[in-house]
Amino acid sequence: MSANVVQSILLLCVGVFPLAFSAGGLLLLVLGLRSRRKAEASKTWPTTSGRIVRAEVRRVQYTDYDDGDSSTYWRYYPLVEYEYRVGDQTYIGHRTAFTEKAFTSEAGAQRQIARFPVGSEVMVYYNPEKPEEAVLERSAYGTSWFVAIGAVLLAVGFCSGCVLAVALVKSLVG
Repeated sequence: MSANVVQSILLLCVGVFPLAFSAGGLLLLVLGLRSRRKAEASKTWPTTSGRIVRAEVRRVQYTDYDDGDSSTYWRYYPLVEYEYRVGDQTYIGHRTAFTEKAFTSEAGAQRQIARFPVGSEVMVYYNPEKPEEAVLERSAYGTSWFVAIGAVLLAVGFCSGCVLAVALVKSLVG
């Protein structure tokens, strides 16, 4: 194999990184903007009364692997379930807001669910076109971070992809 072919193959393999950065950035950007749009649209949604039927903290274990070592950590997610009626239909909702908030401590998640005691009455905002879509709060936590990080990753991926494309063309031509 000639040196140019080997160099071209290496450049194509390295090209996976800009693609991954761009894809991850695009995903974060789309998720952040979508959640923001939903939160904004919900300001015009009708309301109905609901009742909290379940409130608990869900604990999820994650493991990081680094150089053969592993470390385990936990994230805590508030789980709130509520029942509400639209017309003659009863629905069960699970979303308090448009983004799920994770906590690094169980106490943080407990404070969140303490706002929604089982049996309490709540105001439910529901999508009139899809009444099964509902929230208790018209907000989307953390979307600014999603959008900002997504834009940065997309820009890094695009710029590094352009540099690699120029290098690839130079290796093929020269």
